[in-house]
Amino acid sequence: MKRVSKEKILILIITAMFGCLSIYAGTEEDLLLSVKAPATVSIEKSSESIENGSATPGTGVVPTDLKSVFTLQTSGTDSDFDFIVTSSVNIDGGTVSAYGKNESIIFAHTTHLPTLDAVNNAKNWSANNNNVITYPLNVSVESPMSVVHKPTHGTYGDCYVVKVNGGTGGKVTNTVSGTPISNTYDVTGDEAGYYQAVITFTAFGK
Repeated sequence: MKRVSKEKILILIITAMFGCLSIYAGTEEDLLLSVKAPATVSIEKSSESIENGSATPGTGVVPTDLKSVFTLQTSGTDSDFDFIVTSSVNIDGGTVSAYGKNESIIFAHTTHLPTLDAVNNAKNWSANNNNVITYPLNVSVESPMSVVHKPTHGTYGDCYVVKVNGGTGGKVTNTVSGTPISNTYDVTGDEAGYYQAVITFTAFGK
């Protein structure tokens, strides 16, 4: 059957009735159905992450850098979501950000919780920081994404802000260098045991 474009179809119905010839023009209505797909986002921990290490006695050096790697995929834009990386440690009396000055991160003893004063000293690379160790931190993203550290950023507080910049996402990598910052590791002040920091990557809908 020959195909005819819809725009050119004209139906003529010819009927004979009482000797008269009548012509009726066919009619046509279009009904547009549409579905709006919301912006979506997915964040997953990558298998490239290295979450555990053992410090060398006497130096606090972790031979293998620790890595927290996230994979971001989104159909949305920076107008749809705030992409936020935060960190935390448990201390005596609550939870605080683990970010220190000049792109660093603190690790706190999980059993002998440090005081807030000790944490603040460690964040500023000062002495008197028992049961807290500070390590260099590098946060990187794949192109075309970008990332910037903002010590105070609205309701998110101390965080790293990731932008997708028109892309669909990629990897967000937090690398903790294995050599502690000077003045923040003490063989007598830092008790044996586990030290921990938590890094979280969240997409907040606007």
